Amino acid sequence: MHIFSFFLCAVALLLVAFSLHLLFTKQGNIIINRLLGLALLSKFWQVSVLLIIISPYRQFLPIFHSVNIPFLFAAPAFSYLYVRYFISDEKHFLKRDFLHFIPFIFALFQMLPFGQSTNWNNVANGILQDGQVFISEKTGLLPEGIYNIVIAVLWLGYLAAMWRFIISSDIFQKKWRVGKVWIIFYASMSTFFRLLPFVALLLSDMKVPYIKNPLFLVLSCAVILFTILFVLYQPQILYGYIIVSKPNMETKPEISKEILNTAKNNTATEQHYTYNDIIQKFMEEKQPFLRPTFQMKDLAAAVDIPAHHCSYVINYLVGKNFRDWINKFRIDYFIKEYPQSADRMTIEAVALQSGFRNTATFYNAFKKETGKIPAAYFKEM
Repeated sequence: MHIFSFFLCAVALLLVAFSLHLLFTKQGNIIINRLLGLALLSKFWQVSVLLIIISPYRQFLPIFHSVNIPFLFAAPAFSYLYVRYFISDEKHFLKRDFLHFIPFIFALFQMLPFGQSTNWNNVANGILQDGQVFISEKTGLLPEGIYNIVIAVLWLGYLAAMWRFIISSDIFQKKWRVGKVWIIFYASMSTFFRLLPFVALLLSDMKVPYIKNPLFLVLSCAVILFTILFVLYQPQILYGYIIVSKPNMETKPEISKEILNTAKNNTATEQHYTYNDIIQKFMEEKQPFLRPTFQMKDLAAAVDIPAHHCSYVINYLVGKNFRDWINKFRIDYFIKEYPQSADRMTIEAVALQSGFRNTATFYNAFKKETGKIPAAYFKEM
């Protein structure tokens, strides 16, 4: 239980850190940032309630549970709206969508005790037995039976609406780029944690409390750990949708010697110019430069041209070394993609999506290629 408590504490800290950042950042698409921040904040309160119950500080349960109730009612709407606005790329919050916040406002009244005395030990034991969305003690305006029915309808209804919107959109016809990977991953994880309470209720009916069920705990912890690792090891996702930050304007360009441009060396043959056309066409059509690990040997294997001939074409016909040559393609791709993604992705995220290993390399290459930092470049466009 101590390990489980420690794990929950780590999850809670990550959730509150990410949610507060998204709620107060002024970068990227403000609407989807706020919606994701609220969705993560609702999950933070659910985790916090469970932490309070299994800790020695159960006397604080009335406070945490009361704050958690509005988020339990509104969390499904937050996730649904986030997915919808993300896929449709809407930049302004529609007035009709304020209707989705009615459950949140109504749940504020549920927080009021209305004179009844609540046995909070029964509430805590009920949560450990049946889960947070199926309590067996009246804690506010609604009787526990109606409370449970409303919560179940909201969670399942919004879950169905979310996947209906995803399936009816054209997202599955798009290429598997970072945005598509993230929103499908988010929707899948959201579905898993929405259905988890119903599994807890099923276990309760089988007289097996979920909090004492090893398989339930291991599966939940494994999915949470996978979610954290997936996000942390996907920099395009982490810095594009969860941590939305300003670009580092203090990055200094790498000092390097100029490469002499010998565009058409005397020793070049007609075959080399043919190779040049083949390589150029391959780079434009297949875009292998989007892979950070793409190297000369990969190019040679892909176009079926000996590596030394590829090197000759790049160094003498183009007049660049391989690193600058490949970065030129990445910079051109970035300049084309960033204006279309600036409202929902940071400069760093698009740079990583363009094939750069890290942001320092990107800023150095951009300054070397254009003579400006990205912010100044786009300001003058």
